[in-house]
Amino acid sequence: MYGNTSSLQLASECWSTFNNILKTEQSEGNLMVGFIVELYTYNQFSSKDFYSIFLIFLLICMHQYMLKNTVLKNIGDKLHYKKEERRKLEENGCSLSVYIIFAIWEMYLVSFKYKDLLNDSTSHWQGWKLDMVIPREIKYLYYSQIAYYCYSAYSILFVDVWRKDSIAMIIHHVIANSLIIFSMAVRFHRIGLVVLFLHDIADIFICFAKICDSITKKLASKIFDISKNISFILFTLCWVVNRLYIYPHVVLYSSCHVSVTILQRPHFYVMFNSLLFLLYGLNIYWSYFIVMCFARLFNAKDMVDTREYELTEANLAKLNNEFQKNKAINQFKHS
Repeated sequence: MYGNTSSLQLASECWSTFNNILKTEQSEGNLMVGFIVELYTYNQFSSKDFYSIFLIFLLICMHQYMLKNTVLKNIGDKLHYKKEERRKLEENGCSLSVYIIFAIWEMYLVSFKYKDLLNDSTSHWQGWKLDMVIPREIKYLYYSQIAYYCYSAYSILFVDVWRKDSIAMIIHHVIANSLIIFSMAVRFHRIGLVVLFLHDIADIFICFAKICDSITKKLASKIFDISKNISFILFTLCWVVNRLYIYPHVVLYSSCHVSVTILQRPHFYVMFNSLLFLLYGLNIYWSYFIVMCFARLFNAKDMVDTREYELTEANLAKLNNEFQKNKAINQFKHS
């Protein structure tokens, strides 16, 4: 489907449809108030859903704790990782284990169970009803994703290494969780499944590449070095194809334009599409860091996560020396 529509035509149709509905809804009153009233009226999310999410959140916490204190701890001990290196290993190792589960789950659903979702955007909306039943296999995927994004937001704030884009990551998690909860509450779960599928695969390769990179620095192993390079190339390909090309051609086109041709006047149109556009904007923002990392990798340098503040012990000492020097200069000027 997305091969038959040029990017220019797609952008034109999406903007034209979105702009027309936006003007119509603005003329009818306050957009935000209207959205809240409509969501309160049509919300299908129940207390049972929250209980299920909380239970899965606890299971994820247990899984992460056990993984950190068994497999990842043994790797860190054997390779004599320092505290900061160990934190990065735990972060990437735990993320890798979860994204593998999600990607396999989503690939099964999109490739075998609901094969039309990627090739036919009309399948996202045909037969849609507010009280339609979400298939169990999709419902529990949604529960798990919501629980994991809650855990990830907590990890970014209190556990993981702080990076230049940590604020953007928190914004991403808020947007992603809002989209997941929202699409489940109003039964937009079919297009939501496509969004999850397109985003989770790339994360497997980047997490694995970072783990291989950290091991290579300790062992100087050619196998891990080659694995790192292959994983990063696969990550870049997945990112460009899935998030920058297929996502707008399938998801944005379907949500902005196709939904209107089938449902005439979809509920929650402006807010839902605004969140999807924000998510695409974040993907474009992160593409800058990927290009920088890619350039560094193929200039025969280490694969450094260009999002990170280089707060190593040496750099901290350097920063402290500069601070003391500036402090002495200021005291001399004011004496």
